[in-house]
Formats: sequence, C-alpha cells, structure tokens
Amino acid sequence: MPISMTTGTAHTVLTSAEALSQGLGHELRALRNADYGGSKALDPVVRALNERATEIEVTWARQDRQWREFQRVRALFLAARTDAGWRTVASVILAS
Repeated sequence: MPISMTTGTAHTVLTSAEALSQGLGHELRALRNADYGGSKALDPVVRALNERATEIEVTWARQDRQWREFQRVRALFLAARTDAGWRTVASVILAS
C-alpha cells in the first residue's frame, strides 16, 4: 500500500489492506458468481523503465471451474522495487 487503481469509470488510491479488500469486493463477488476457477496470462509484455520501475501489460483470460473462458481483461501494472522488494504501485484496466 498504497496502490493506485484506474478503470474506464473510476480512479482511486487505496491506502490500506482493508481499503483494498473493500475496493475489490464487487470484483471478487462477480468472480465467485461466475464460478471462477483461475486465470491465464496471455501475451504478457514486461518493460524495465529504470532500475526501480517496471511496466507489465497483460491480458488475463478468466476461466470458470470447468476451464471455460468467460472474460478477458487487459491490464497494465506499474511495479516498483522498494527496500522491501518489488510491489505493484498502480494498476490500470485498459479499454478493450
């Protein structure tokens, strides 16, 4: 924490584990309702920006427990190497 999250409809900065859990609550309920079984990372692209920052762009293919794909989500993540190690500091859901 903190992590900046941006979608096509909202931007928020979450500053605690509790805020992250609340912020992702709707998404987690939707996945449970879809009988979520897992995700596959398709076509990931990782770009080192400097010694402490990396950009990761990936399409997540979400599947139910029978391994049927029900959704694809394209996302971009910014990861930073802190003194405690690498962590995601920003995520953006990209337009389809």
